[in-house]
Amino acid sequence: MLLLILLTIPLIASLASLAVRGSIKVLNFLAIAGSLSEGLAIFGIAREVVLRGPYAFSVYFSVDQLGSILLLVVGCVGLAASWYSTGYLKVEVQKGIIGFRRVRQYFALLHLFFLAMFFATATANPILMWIAIEATTLSTAFLISFYNKPSALEAAWKYLVINSVGLLLGFFGTLLFLNVDLGGGLVDWRALSIASAGFDPLVAKIAFIFVLIGYGTKVGLVP
Repeated sequence: MLLLILLTIPLIASLASLAVRGSIKVLNFLAIAGSLSEGLAIFGIAREVVLRGPYAFSVYFSVDQLGSILLLVVGCVGLAASWYSTGYLKVEVQKGIIGFRRVRQYFALLHLFFLAMFFATATANPILMWIAIEATTLSTAFLISFYNKPSALEAAWKYLVINSVGLLLGFFGTLLFLNVDLGGGLVDWRALSIASAGFDPLVAKIAFIFVLIGYGTKVGLVP
């Protein structure tokens, strides 16, 4: 239930931000309240993992010890980013650099980015994880081009191209890892771990290279 709440909060916050008309204070409230609520949900999930082991919402979503650590990191950074954004954008509005419409767009995209990050961390399926990571690329590209300056637009396009190529390589590597008898049913991390003894060593090494370069590009290791 906590995982469902965690995934629902940023979606509701994003839609609510889009529905706000003329009040930056309401957008700020949604950003802070949403991040705090997400933090409480994450803390609850981490507590359940510590006390009872992996926390599962369904066959598609499960959080283990590593997943709970990642959620805590994302939640803390998200809260800090939301808190800082409220003050930063307030100054930008006062200077006349941006208007209410841009602030609303920023927070709507920021909430969607958090949703994709939580989804990627919580899903038990490698393919769904890849889709969620790709979703973070789309929302971030619009945030990079936020000011609509030539340099910002150029940076956004470069970001899209580099990350799309990287994620394509990562997807190919993921598919190579899935090229093993998993006994049918849902492909998840646990099934991959159990089936790892049956991996062809050469294929596994090639898949690892693709995954390292592909997802490494996404996280900024390459270039």
